[in-house]
Amino acid sequence: MPPNSSPPPVGAAGNVVALDPLERRRPGRPRSIGRAPDEHERERHRRLQARLQAFVEADAVVKATSVETARTSTSTVDQALLSVARECAGMKWEREQAQARGRPGSEKIASRRIDGLSRLANLILERTRAGADDGLDPFNPKFQRVVALFLQQMRACAEETLTADVAAGFLSRFEAKVRGWEDRV
Repeated sequence: MPPNSSPPPVGAAGNVVALDPLERRRPGRPRSIGRAPDEHERERHRRLQARLQAFVEADAVVKATSVETARTSTSTVDQALLSVARECAGMKWEREQAQARGRPGSEKIASRRIDGLSRLANLILERTRAGADDGLDPFNPKFQRVVALFLQQMRACAEETLTADVAAGFLSRFEAKVRGWEDRV
């Protein structure tokens, strides 16, 4: 010990401040206090917030649910299903990239994807249970045969009851109106 220094107090370390007997420290490392953001960082944060807001407003699910009447339509449910499916596909890509690069955490991504897929399946089941699936497929061959039978019966009825020129005029206008009906359903 140098000759001009005093000995440390008995029972305490020289560079440690004694705690108040009622104050207790939590175990572990103390919190670090970060510096306040400067003007450039605040401006960057504002730009990021604006981009996020624009992205959220452009999202198809947000657009579909922004109108009160659209919230009960099946298109909103379909948009939500499509959005969840896209997110699950994105997670699959992230998991494959993580595995290819040997990064840890691909198991977490896989479990999140499985959770997303199970939620997607539950949404599909709920949609089916709620009767949102109307089951009308105008391109179904059975449905097309029914329509063809109806059109055949209309032609036969028009030819039996109307004169030849009136029946031809009626049938040409009727067939023009009916053409492309599958796309209008």
